Amino acid sequence: MKRCADMCQKAGQPFSIQTFDLQLYAVAQQVKWDRPSEFKSHILRLGGFHTLSCFISSIGKIWGDGGLRDLLVDSGVYAAATVDQMLSGKQFNRAVRGLTLLYETLKTLWICSFFVWIRQQKCLEIPESLFVGLTECHESFTSNGRTFDMLQSLEKALNDDLGSKMNEFREWGGQGENKCLVLAGAFSNPEIVRQLSNEHVIDLPDLFCSHEEADTRILLHVIHSDKIFQQ
Repeated sequence: MKRCADMCQKAGQPFSIQTFDLQLYAVAQQVKWDRPSEFKSHILRLGGFHTLSCFISSIGKIWGDGGLRDLLVDSGVYAAATVDQMLSGKQFNRAVRGLTLLYETLKTLWICSFFVWIRQQKCLEIPESLFVGLTECHESFTSNGRTFDMLQSLEKALNDDLGSKMNEFREWGGQGENKCLVLAGAFSNPEIVRQLSNEHVIDLPDLFCSHEEADTRILLHVIHSDKIFQQ
């Protein structure tokens, strides 16, 4: 680090930038924190591989218990132990493949729902040329054709013919009736729970709870929903 800083200073560069893998990056950061005045112009970067691994780990942290782990395991694509390693930032190649498959699956479901919505709304006649373009693009993947050019032309056709309707479909999907947000743990009193909607903000005393985890709070939600349903 000292040699890099000296070389950059001789070259007239105000900052010196170094990239390390995870293990050396941790050591370099400790050195920088220990000598802040000496390395105040030193910029440390984590390598691309470990940056992506941390990004995958953050996906697992946020969405792992929200159904992502169950989806990857119950689909039979990966074993439970493998999924745990994937969502912790390990098993990099499998994690990239698994998340790619998941993205493609969700996107396929979204597109199918979009076409169903188009037919139900009867607001647009989808041109036959679009389906022809989709077929040709699919065939280009197996025939080693000009896939990139096909994707560009298909993207342009989708934006020109369906772009505005796709945005309308997204807005329609987020404007369902009777939608509300139950907010807990965000107030000075941690036990307060409130329901937020476009029309009102009300307290939900039946959901007051000191538990931090959602999987234990869910029992109170079940009891509360049962009371509301009986009313």
